[in-house]
Amino acid sequence: MASSNEPGQGPVLEPVGRVDAVRLTEQLRAAIGEARRAAVVLAQRVRDAHRARVWWLWGTAGGVSTRRASWGSAGRRRTG
Repeated sequence: MASSNEPGQGPVLEPVGRVDAVRLTEQLRAAIGEARRAAVVLAQRVRDAHRARVWWLWGTAGGVSTRRASWGSAGRRRTG
C-alpha cells in the first residue's frame, strides 16, 4: 500500500475509499473529543490544586516526607 516515502512522514498510503475515509474521520473526531475532555479535566484539577494551595503543603514540616514519597521526584525540594 505504500507508494513513496516523504522525509519525516513515513510511508504514504494510497487513497482509501469512501467507507474507510468516513471511518477514519469518525476516529479522528472521537480522538479529538477525548483529547478535549482530557484537557478540561486537567485544567479543572490544576485549578483545584491551585485553589487548595497544594504547593504550600510540600514546603511544610508536618507529614511532608510521606507525601513527598508518594509524589516521587515531583515532591522533592531542590537545595543549594
